[in-house]
Amino acid sequence: MDMAIAAKPQIALFSAGGDTSKEWAPKFAAAGITVIDNSSAWRMDPTKKLIVPEVNANVLTKEDKIIANPNCSTIQMVVVLNPLHKNIALNVLWFLLTNRLLALVLKRLIN
Repeated sequence: MDMAIAAKPQIALFSAGGDTSKEWAPKFAAAGITVIDNSSAWRMDPTKKLIVPEVNANVLTKEDKIIANPNCSTIQMVVVLNPLHKNIALNVLWFLLTNRLLALVLKRLIN
C-alpha cells in the first residue's frame, strides 16, 4: 500500500472492507489522493459525503478526499427515487405511507 501511495494516483478505489479502509484511506487522502470507498467504513461519518454519482455528485469539492458510497441495493433505489423526489414531495408521500402503516399496525394491535 505504501508503494501505491508513493505512485500518487489521482484516485484510489477501495473495496477491501471497513477495517482496511479506516486504516488506509486517511493515508491516501493525506497524500492528496481521492479515495472512493465502497465499504461501510465512512457511510455514517458526518464528515464524509455519501455519493451516488447520478444523484448528488455535484456536491463534491476538491477538498473531498474520502468519498463514501452506499451499498449496491441502496444505490439502485436512490437512482430510481431521485426523479420522483425532484418532481413530487417525496417526504409527503413517505409521511402518508408511514402514517398509514402505523394506523394498520395499531388497528391490528387493538383488534
